[in-house]
Amino acid sequence: MKKIVAVIGLLSFLLLIGCEAETDNAMSEKTNTEKNYPECLTKHDWIHYANCEETISFGEDGSYCYYCACGNSVGNSDLFNSYQYDEDSEEITLYPEEEGNKIKVLRYEKSRLLLEFDDGIKEFVDRSDELASENPPDLTYNPEDYVYGFHSYIAVVERNGNTLITAPSGYHSDVSEYKEYLMEEKLSEHHTFYQWTIRRVQTDDGEEFGDTCKELSDEQVTEMLEDGPAVGYIWYNNGLEIDKIVFFDSEIPEQE
Repeated sequence: MKKIVAVIGLLSFLLLIGCEAETDNAMSEKTNTEKNYPECLTKHDWIHYANCEETISFGEDGSYCYYCACGNSVGNSDLFNSYQYDEDSEEITLYPEEEGNKIKVLRYEKSRLLLEFDDGIKEFVDRSDELASENPPDLTYNPEDYVYGFHSYIAVVERNGNTLITAPSGYHSDVSEYKEYLMEEKLSEHHTFYQWTIRRVQTDDGEEFGDTCKELSDEQVTEMLEDGPAVGYIWYNNGLEIDKIVFFDSEIPEQE
């Protein structure tokens, strides 16, 4: 009888240990999943507006792809098909491991994701968020590549000294929901401002284009923002400070 009790006790102990181990493994797997595939990456339809729109996808199952609207992969992204995210280093590792398989998450805010690749910085917005995903202008006409390599296209709402308040490019002050999207950003010590204006003129032979791009002083930008928000192309440095802004304007005179 004592042997039976002892055996039952041993089996109960082993069963308890097994249940605890399974619980620990399940918790570990859950933590690992949350760490490697966070919602800030997986729950958005991330797109970067360039001449050819770029879509980057981080799947809940760890799948990865990065392609442009024409269907081609961006850069060497076709070398990779999966990823993991390290929340401590805020770094995405792409697999199979190759050169250029690291992506740094510089910032994640309301429908905006700023990523640093080996060849530069790009900001993605959530295509499914109507307030954040207004299309930038068609850059087919850009003879001097004034905005080549830009990182983001956003609205500058106001300036306070070395701080800018920014928002999605479609920002309207009379839409109260946009208040959730406002963000404070710092200017770098040696920042520059430009105004790029495209003019479209209708002629008998069709549509012709002309443009100007001039540098603006800090005072001119401050005065410009007093009249309302201005949209522009943004370049960041690695310290997340704004290095350069090319404010964009399109003048379309009425046809005579």
